[in-house]
Amino acid sequence: MSRLDLDLIKRIAFEYRDCSIVLIGPNYLYGEGFSGYNNIHLLGEIRYEEIPNYLKAIDVAIMPYRRNELVKSINPVKLYEYLAAGKPVVCMDYAETNGLEDMIRVAKDDNEFIASIKKCLNENDPGLVKRRIEAVKDNTWENRVETISGLLEAQLKNKK
Repeated sequence: MSRLDLDLIKRIAFEYRDCSIVLIGPNYLYGEGFSGYNNIHLLGEIRYEEIPNYLKAIDVAIMPYRRNELVKSINPVKLYEYLAAGKPVVCMDYAETNGLEDMIRVAKDDNEFIASIKKCLNENDPGLVKRRIEAVKDNTWENRVETISGLLEAQLKNKK
């Protein structure tokens, strides 16, 4: 089962018919559910090195995940990639959004999600773009590995 809320994506496509909804990732995640939606574009998988080029071209990054137990515990790297690019982000409420609410739009339901996209499209705050980039500048793979290594070392010391 996909963690993406395909029905919400369809609603977004309907509400924003003059916008393109671009989905990157394996097309099997989406099934055949988007036929008839001319503004939904399934690009399939792309090379990781190409992602910055796509990020430059988008106006709003959306994370239309289902609201379930799996999503409550995710820590999506893409959230940090979007913020590192300074992009406005709309996502559902889950643990990893805590502390970022002043930089992203966190929706409680589908209606709020759809309304938040419009707010992001009308956003024009260079200071907010800088704050997003600054907020995640230390969120690198190197720092994550260092943190994990520290936690593992502490556990090993406690077992001695």
